[in-house]
Amino acid sequence: MTTDDDALLVDQDGGVLTLVNNDAPRNRMTLEYMDALEEAVREAAADRSVRALVFTAAVVHEVHPVDELKAAAHALAPELAAMPPRAVAGVLRCVVGAGVAPLDEALAEERRAVLDCSGTADQMEGMRAFLEKRRPVFTGE
Repeated sequence: MTTDDDALLVDQDGGVLTLVNNDAPRNRMTLEYMDALEEAVREAAADRSVRALVFTAAVVHEVHPVDELKAAAHALAPELAAMPPRAVAGVLRCVVGAGVAPLDEALAEERRAVLDCSGTADQMEGMRAFLEKRRPVFTGE
């Protein structure tokens, strides 16, 4: 088992390997965490004693003290406002529902979110911007 200082906590009990995102503020979703997760999964796949893999995570990008939360939200607002509204709404529906919905319902919601954005002006703009190596300008259309 790793220490609380590690980004990823690993515990093996018999044939069950449990991977847990250490949700201490310094261990938000980082490249270090993703590397540790990839390495742990690779090691588990090679370990014949591992019969089941359990993964739990709190996916957090940033953590702020309560007294700084409003300012952080206001700083993030322009970035969110520049994103395609349908896509943002779809992602939020999927993320919120993923924690409580059965897998088949969560996948159905993901399909609905993708279909809702398919063929929109914003989707086309995103693809054009990617191919032209520039930042997209979304209109909500």
